[in-house]
Amino acid sequence: MPDPAGQEFKPVIIPPLPPLSLNPPLLANFIPTARLTRERLDMILKTVPPGFLSDRELDLLVEVLWNRDQALAFEDAERGTFSDKYFPDYEIPLIEHTPWVQEPIRIPKAIESTVRDMLNTQIAAKKYEPSSASYRSRLFAVAKKGTDKIRLIQDVQELNKVTVRDAGLSPRLDDFAEGFVGCVIYGFADLFAGYDGRRLAIKSRPATTFSCLAGALRSCGLPQGATNSVPEFQRCTTHTLREEIPKRGNVFIDDIGIMGPDDWYGMQEVAPGIRKALYQYATTLDRFLVRFITASGKKLVLATPQLNIVGTVVSHEGWHLEHGIVNKVLKWPEPRSVTEVRGFLGTAGVGRKWIKGFSLISKPLTLLTRASDCDFYFDDGAHDAMKTLKKLALGAKDNIEIKDILIKLIRSSLYILTISNVHYV
Repeated sequence: MPDPAGQEFKPVIIPPLPPLSLNPPLLANFIPTARLTRERLDMILKTVPPGFLSDRELDLLVEVLWNRDQALAFEDAERGTFSDKYFPDYEIPLIEHTPWVQEPIRIPKAIESTVRDMLNTQIAAKKYEPSSASYRSRLFAVAKKGTDKIRLIQDVQELNKVTVRDAGLSPRLDDFAEGFVGCVIYGFADLFAGYDGRRLAIKSRPATTFSCLAGALRSCGLPQGATNSVPEFQRCTTHTLREEIPKRGNVFIDDIGIMGPDDWYGMQEVAPGIRKALYQYATTLDRFLVRFITASGKKLVLATPQLNIVGTVVSHEGWHLEHGIVNKVLKWPEPRSVTEVRGFLGTAGVGRKWIKGFSLISKPLTLLTRASDCDFYFDDGAHDAMKTLKKLALGAKDNIEIKDILIKLIRSSLYILTISNVHYV
């Protein structure tokens, strides 16, 4: 078992940063770097709605990106890792066990070369390394939804059976999203292959060994799907951004929301063409980029008046469910197992703030998720509950409007405010 003292994090202290320039270089004079090319920059700039920012404000944000280009990653070779200066290598807590050997899953000939190239790329990026351990798990390929690309999945079921579970939890989705309501400007970053950036201790790597086209390999970072990967990674990202949470942003596993001010300050400018509110946001963005391991440049949202985060859309005016979540709830088929019931409740639960009496309505469904020796049976009560939740989910697309005074109460952390399906006028 790991020594708890040896797994403690050290404080991540960022020294005061110099103020941003009030006269940033013009975008037309942009000088590409090895990592931030003009093509990549243009891709990021497309996330800013047309007309939302002035040309000089865009110049300022581009300068921030140029100065912090090492915080961005567009391919595996550019991915960073959590520094061992603050984060000791993670040890997987295991009970006594006998090493397992699973038969490998055959990769179809049509995608063999693609899989081999992917493995070689990931070995070069130090996601995997050769192994001679007595363990053998499996690796298989699946198609990425809506694309012609494939994803490699490491089977960690045997590893999970002998792992001591970490009781850590991720933030509640609705509470997490509610903290973002009321800003006039937002940003968003998704950490690039985040789990790979959390180094796995050498002694824990043998148990992650799997068979593949490149021979026997093992993980160098947190394995996707492993029992403790989610709570461990949440702990790491929260620790990294502790000084910024919750007033300047927050993190849900590897999704990082960045918050600007809650007021445009009467469009007051700090320099010609640069509003005070945008300058404050740019300063916050700069702080976050300093703290990042590496954010995915392809998924970075540079600046927007409304943010789509964890299935909801937040803005200065209010908060509503993202359209895709509502459609997913409406199209959910009748569950045939406890796992499918939990999946439906987890998805529909994102909209509990909009559905009055959600807990009471969903009770017949939650009863089905409790451990039982009986065969699974989706009774009439559960069917009616699911039908009602689907009907009420349609109304969850309505915006919860929140007046400025309520926004200030939420952001000040002085009060706990619970909002049901009500419009504040």
